[in-house]
Amino acid sequence: MKKIKCLEENSWLEKQEREAKASGLAIVVRDGCGRVVSSSNNNSMCRSLYASTEFAPACEQFCGKAFDWAASEEEAQPETEKTVAYRCHAGLDCRADLLEIEDAETDAPTRLVVIVGRAFTQAENYREAAVRAVDGDWKQFSPHDFFANVLLSGSENDLKSVAERLKNVGDEEKRSLAAKAAAARETGKVYDYEPFFAARDESEIKDVDAPKTEAAQQEQYSGEEEMTSAKTAKTGTSLAPSSPDVKFVPPPAEGEDIGAWRSLFGSLLNITYRQACVSVLQFLSERYNLHSLAWLERRENGFEIVAASGALRDRQARFEIPANDVRLADAARRGGALELQEGADEDDFETEDAEDTGEYNENEADEDVQTQQTAVRFFPVAIGGEIRCALVLSDDGNAREGTDRSSATRHLIRFCRAIAPELEILQLREEIARRGWLERAVRRFNENLRKIDTEDFWLNLTQTSAELMKAERGSLLIFDEKSASLVTRAAIGATADRVKNERETLGARVATRVFEEGVPVVVSDVEKTDVAAAPADWKYKSKSFISFPIQIGGRKIGVLNLTERADGGVYDEMDLDLLRAIVPQLAVLIDRAALQRKAGEFEQLSVTDALTGLLNRRYLEERLTEEIKRSNRHGFPMSFMMIDVDEFKSYNDNFSHPEGDKALKLVAQCLKETLRGADIASRYGGEEFSILLPQTTDAEAAVIAERVRERVDRAQFPNRKVTVSIGVASCSHIDRCTASGIVKAADAALYEAKRHGKNIVRNYGNLKENSK
Repeated sequence: MKKIKCLEENSWLEKQEREAKASGLAIVVRDGCGRVVSSSNNNSMCRSLYASTEFAPACEQFCGKAFDWAASEEEAQPETEKTVAYRCHAGLDCRADLLEIEDAETDAPTRLVVIVGRAFTQAENYREAAVRAVDGDWKQFSPHDFFANVLLSGSENDLKSVAERLKNVGDEEKRSLAAKAAAARETGKVYDYEPFFAARDESEIKDVDAPKTEAAQQEQYSGEEEMTSAKTAKTGTSLAPSSPDVKFVPPPAEGEDIGAWRSLFGSLLNITYRQACVSVLQFLSERYNLHSLAWLERRENGFEIVAASGALRDRQARFEIPANDVRLADAARRGGALELQEGADEDDFETEDAEDTGEYNENEADEDVQTQQTAVRFFPVAIGGEIRCALVLSDDGNAREGTDRSSATRHLIRFCRAIAPELEILQLREEIARRGWLERAVRRFNENLRKIDTEDFWLNLTQTSAELMKAERGSLLIFDEKSASLVTRAAIGATADRVKNERETLGARVATRVFEEGVPVVVSDVEKTDVAAAPADWKYKSKSFISFPIQIGGRKIGVLNLTERADGGVYDEMDLDLLRAIVPQLAVLIDRAALQRKAGEFEQLSVTDALTGLLNRRYLEERLTEEIKRSNRHGFPMSFMMIDVDEFKSYNDNFSHPEGDKALKLVAQCLKETLRGADIASRYGGEEFSILLPQTTDAEAAVIAERVRERVDRAQFPNRKVTVSIGVASCSHIDRCTASGIVKAADAALYEAKRHGKNIVRNYGNLKENSK
C-alpha cells in the first residue's frame, strides 16, 4: 500500500488536472469494467444525467462503451491510432483513446480508456440541450446543478490536442495511473452509474452503433457547414447560464461586415437579452446609418416592442400584424421583408405581387422598389420555423439622411438571419437562469412559511410575501362572506393603518376587479394605464405594482397587493411567475386559517379528522387533484407519502382501543412537528396517514420521509415503542401522473416497506427501476 500511495502522489493526476483546467474540457479515465479511475472537470450535465435512473443507461451506451470501442479499433487496425470520436445522446462530443501500460512484473498490461471532452462543440447542440432543460424531458433537474459547469469548446481540434498530450505522457505518469486503477479495482468503486454495472448484460441493452474511426469522422465533419460555436478553451473557465464565454460565427456576409458582426455577436453573450436588443439597434444605427429602428418580440399572436431608437423610441409605435400571418412566414423563409404603415392592421398590406407589396427578397434587394408611400419595413425573424421576433425600420430619420434603401434592406435581411439563433440562445439562457431563481425563491418561501407565528398569522404571511417580492408596501385582502366584500387582514409599509381601516373604497381601483376576474395585474407605470390615480396623501413612491388573486380549487379567497420595490425597480413577468408559484401555498394556509376560525361549524368538521386534528381524506383528495394539475401545467415537482403504523392491531389488542387512539394522536403530533408549512398531512383512514408534498422532488421527499420515520421512532409512547413504515412516490416516476396513480404508487412502496421489515422508507422510483 505504501508503494501505491507514493505513485498516486505522482504526476498523472497533476497533469490531468492541469490539462482539464487549461482546456476547459472534462477528462475521465475508466477501466474495462466501467470503473472510473480518475475524473477532472466533469460536465455538470453528465453528473446530473448519470445520477438519474432514467437517463444514466443512455449515458452508459456511450461513455460506458468507450473502452470497448477503442479496444475494437485496436484489434481491427493495430498499427494505427487507437482513437474514436463520438457524440453522445446529450449532444456532447468526446474522444476516447486506449491507453496500455506495461507492467514489468506481469505479462498482462493495464488497459484503460481516456475520455476527453464531454463538451459542446456546436452551439446548435447546446441550444437543443437548453430547450430540453427549459421545457423538455430534462426540466426535472435543478437548473443550478444541471448548468453549474457546462463545457463548450471552439472545435474538435481542442479535444484532439488534449487527447494527444495525454496519450504521450511519460512512463512515470503511466505507472501512477496504473496504480490508481489497481486501487479502484480493490475498492470496486464506480463513480458514474453504479446500479448499471450490477445488471450489465449486453443481451438486455440495445447497442448503439460504434462511432466512426478518426479518419472517417474527419471526412464526415469536413463536409458539415461551419456552425455557431462556444469556446472556453484557453481560458480555463466553463460555461454557466449566467456568464458564458461564447464565440459566434455568423453566416456568410459581405467581407467588410464579417469582422464587425463577429465582434457584436461575441459581446452579446455577456449581457441580458433586453440589453442585447438595445446593442443590436445601436450597432445597426452606427454601422448602416439607420436611426429609426425597433426590435419586436412575439407575445401570444402579436408583437411587443422590446427596444427602439430614433423616431420609433420617441413615440408609442403600434404594429397590429398577427404573428401567424402567412406572409410573415413566407418572407422569413425566403429571406425578405414586408412594408406596411405604422399602426396598420393586417389588411393594410399590399399583396398584389412582389413589387407592389413591398416584399423584399435578398436576391432582389438591389431593385429600386417604389414604396415611398409606406412608413416602415418589417423584417420577420424565424426560429425553429416559427416567427419569434421582428426588426422594424422606419423611413422617419432614415430616408431623409440619404440612406440607400436597397442596400440597407440587403444588410438587414442577412443580419436578421444571422442574429436569430444567437438571440434565441440568450433567451434560453435567461429562461434557465429564471427557473433556477424561481426554484430557490420558492424553497426559501416555503422555509419561511414554516416559521410563521400563528398569533400574528396575517401580518406574518403578508411580510413573508413582501420580503420575497422585495416590496416595501403590501396588503392582504380577504373576501368576507358575511359582508360580501373584501376586508384588509394585514398591511405593511407607509399608510398601513389607513389601508387597514379603509372600508367603502377598499379595492375599488384595482383589487376588486382582480378578485372578480381572477386575473393578476402587473403594472410598470400606472400613469400609462387607465387605472385611477391614488389619493395624494397615500404618497406612493413607485408607479409599479402587482395585484394577484388568491384562489383554491376555483374558489375565490382574496387578493395580494404589492408595490414599492426596495431596489427601485419595476415589477414584470418574472415577478408574476414567482407569485404563480407561491400563491397556491398561501391559499392553502389561508384556507386552513379560515377553517380554524369556523371551528365547530359543519364545514370544519367535514374536512378535519376529529381524533388527530389532521385534515381528513376528503380534503386531501381534493387538494391532491388540484396540486397534480398545477404540477403538470407548470412542470413543478410533486411527491406523496403513505404512512402506516406498524403492528397497530396488536397495540389495540394488548392495550385497548383508547390507548390505540392515544398512540395515533402522538403519531399525528410527530407529523405536525416535522413537516414544512406548505406540506399537507391527513389521516387517510384507520392507522394510515398521508402527506402531500407540493413542489418537492423525489430526493427531497425521501429526506422528509426519513425525518418523519426517525421522529416517530424516538418518540415516547405510553405502552411500548411505536414505529411507522413509509412509501414515497413522485410524479416524475409516474407516466401521466394522476391522483389515483400517485396514491397507488405510494401504496405499492408502502407495501414493500412492510414486506422488508417495517420501520423503513421505500421509494416507488427505486422499485420501478429495479423491476425493469
